[in-house]
Amino acid sequence: MMLRPYVVFIESNTSGTGQLFFAAARDLNFEPILLAKDPQKYAFLADTEIGVIDCDTSDLGNLLSVCAQLASLRPVAGIMTSSEYFVEMVARLTQKLGFSGPSLTAVSMCRNKGALRRALQSAGLETLRFSEIAHVDNVRQAVQQIGLPVVVKPIAGSGSISVRLCLNEAEAEEQVTHIFRTDSSTTALLEEYVSGTEYSVEVFNGEPVGITRKHLGKEPFFVETGHDFPAALAPDAKNDILRYVREVCEEIGLDWGAVHIEVKLDQKSRPQIIEINPRLAGGFIPELVRLASGVNLVEESVRLSTGLGRIPKVTRYRFASIQFLLPERNGRISHIDGISDAWDSPNVFAVRLYKPLPLEVELRGDFRDRIGHVITLAETGKKASEAASAALHMISPSYVETDEASRGGKVHECA
Repeated sequence: MMLRPYVVFIESNTSGTGQLFFAAARDLNFEPILLAKDPQKYAFLADTEIGVIDCDTSDLGNLLSVCAQLASLRPVAGIMTSSEYFVEMVARLTQKLGFSGPSLTAVSMCRNKGALRRALQSAGLETLRFSEIAHVDNVRQAVQQIGLPVVVKPIAGSGSISVRLCLNEAEAEEQVTHIFRTDSSTTALLEEYVSGTEYSVEVFNGEPVGITRKHLGKEPFFVETGHDFPAALAPDAKNDILRYVREVCEEIGLDWGAVHIEVKLDQKSRPQIIEINPRLAGGFIPELVRLASGVNLVEESVRLSTGLGRIPKVTRYRFASIQFLLPERNGRISHIDGISDAWDSPNVFAVRLYKPLPLEVELRGDFRDRIGHVITLAETGKKASEAASAALHMISPSYVETDEASRGGKVHECA
């Protein structure tokens, strides 16, 4: 019997669409195998029969050796990842081994947010005012150069981790100090703040597939609380965003595979890049794209990495929305009511909780605050968005309170 070729995955998302990649590989008659430094962090592996190799995924030489061993057992069709933090390593691997993969130069540039700003600036493209900070003492000068308020973020990162809006110099200094203390980066980035609605353009092989409307939580954080696909935009605004994104992709060299580009329209209605992620979108956006348009970006990514690439084609014209369940405070959630009611709501496609109960909540101001979601599908964007909001409001977490009195044995619950 002929053995199915391997598709080698270097690490994975711990949530979101990571698990879908393995299923897509199998559907295309490949055998997925995961290389991971700490496989136990992927809880979904318990429900799968995916082969796993425990190895140092930060070491290029080690990965080359493991890939050579795998190739001695059966053909290797492609090497890929669903993790933001390993796209650069995969670019190095595919370049070394001659597999289909992205431009290492482009990926490295996007993974360094300061380098990306400099590249946009050098290309003569619209970009926000920014300053790279190597020491907290440089914050004052940067704030004076950019103007308040500023967004402070790590030079590399994902999921809005350690990203914060700072209204004054003291807050900016505090956030830069926090980044240097908790992040491996030696540089922080201060950027001009743009108010207004945020969008993302889902790109494949340099060509936009569609635009997503992003919903954000309360400032000073930038937690994404939901997405609508496709976004409701005036034709001129839509065309301006698509034109700008195509120009950016051409200048940066983002002409291979999935790219997730976040943009806002500034006060002059000009598109401004917020971030460029050289990988598939998170937050279940690829699932919204699939439901609304029929374009399965997970499958297309596996196809491209294994030499089966093709031009994605839209086969549906519907609207999909997701809204995330976010706890209001820290504590221990004992149970969650309203799940069945949400499932029974009109236009609901999926209701999901990410972790078993009881659940300890520690709010961090990033994507890790999300504990579940509702996905809806409808014939109009308004109907999909309103249905997601209505279903989400039916879901109510209940906390177990343990204060000084409860330590004497009294425990009470509140919704």
